[in-house]
Amino acid sequence: MPKVSDPEPPQLGFAEGAVMQYLTGPPSSGGGFLNADGRVVIDPVVIEIIPHEVVEELEEGPPPPPPVPQWSLAASIWGARKMDTESKDYYNKKRVKELCFRNEWNNCWAKSSFANFMQRTIQRTEEDPDELAATVRRYHPELINVFKHYAAQSSGIKDKFAMHLNSWSIFVSDCGIVDKTSTHCNLAALDTMFIATNFERKHENTAHLREVNPDRALMRFEFVEILLRIAIAKYMKTSKPAQTLSEAFKLFWTRDVAPKVSFDCSEDGNSYRRANLYTEEADTVLTRHFILLQLIHSRYSSIRQKLANKKMKQFKKRMTLEDWLEILTAFEVLPSDSGCMPSRDACQASKAANAKLLTARDACQAFINARMLVSDEVGNRVHYKTLSLFDFLEAVVRLADVHEGLEGDTVMERLEVLLRSLWKVVGYPDGGGPDVEMKELSAKFDLLGAVIDVKRITIV
Repeated sequence: MPKVSDPEPPQLGFAEGAVMQYLTGPPSSGGGFLNADGRVVIDPVVIEIIPHEVVEELEEGPPPPPPVPQWSLAASIWGARKMDTESKDYYNKKRVKELCFRNEWNNCWAKSSFANFMQRTIQRTEEDPDELAATVRRYHPELINVFKHYAAQSSGIKDKFAMHLNSWSIFVSDCGIVDKTSTHCNLAALDTMFIATNFERKHENTAHLREVNPDRALMRFEFVEILLRIAIAKYMKTSKPAQTLSEAFKLFWTRDVAPKVSFDCSEDGNSYRRANLYTEEADTVLTRHFILLQLIHSRYSSIRQKLANKKMKQFKKRMTLEDWLEILTAFEVLPSDSGCMPSRDACQASKAANAKLLTARDACQAFINARMLVSDEVGNRVHYKTLSLFDFLEAVVRLADVHEGLEGDTVMERLEVLLRSLWKVVGYPDGGGPDVEMKELSAKFDLLGAVIDVKRITIV
């Protein structure tokens, strides 16, 4: 038998993906065999060539920048404000508004003169007292805004937190409440209502009200009382009277008050704060100048409030309206003769002569509107009448908003100009900023001397 030798594998060239039949190795039966022609027969082996992707190696570049953190109110300059408010939030919450109404409604009924007057009216109309309370509660947030707006119109500087006779007269005039044809709602009748609302019996258990209630001026709860008196006179003592006191009050408020005041009384400050304060742009501007603003509030706030923790010897500083006006005068934001608080007509005449003039009345309105809601105007009088550090920051923003003499098309542009002017007074003509050392800035403040009356400093 001729000797069988293994054939050499053929040298084949093939392309990627081709199928090659490569004759090698023994057949699957375990051995080779010869056919009739003497050739070796073996099983074919199929080999598939699978292409692979060639990845080009690139040189390593710099790592990508870290993601920019998203701005948040909690991490901004306003972050701690919610711990300093009764709402425990950045906005006036419904819970505090409800508590505010309840306190003022109870204060009204604590006065026997009001209670007797109202009971006679309710008995005559057979009205459910809860229905009346619900109606007044509905418009109470707007009522608060109207009250604080007109209280700030008083000519006297000492008290902008009660509605004095001159500011009451402005309110009555703006709303056209006087009815010369009615003996129940003419000017003399309205004056009588003002006196009756201010009357307090000394033997009543209302000492807590008398201690803080200014003479011849309406506190917030008394404003509720006098509006109810007017509603009765205007809509129940007529030829076609309202059926209930609730209906009379609703008619009076929706016809004679809300549509006739010169501002939106439904805005409680939350919308303004959301649009102008709690923004990334405002945060950036105020943070850049925070060291200056913080030192102004700390140095020139005359109220030193003891902390709840008696072991802490520090005081929480709160700024009064007098402090605010004296600061603005010392830092040349207000003219030196603005402290006299001219009447509204005088302010309007001054602005007509100089459209860019900032008046003390504008400054007072900014102060009043910057306060967060305090539900108890009687028991929490200190917070009701003063500004915390965060309230002060808001007052500065509101001041820049109404100051027509500042350059800039937006509130933030005018705020930047205003704050740079404060730095200039201290001794930094280029505007200062966060890089200024506190020790150095304090020395600059020492050169300004006593900006506020040190005799007014009070520990509460």
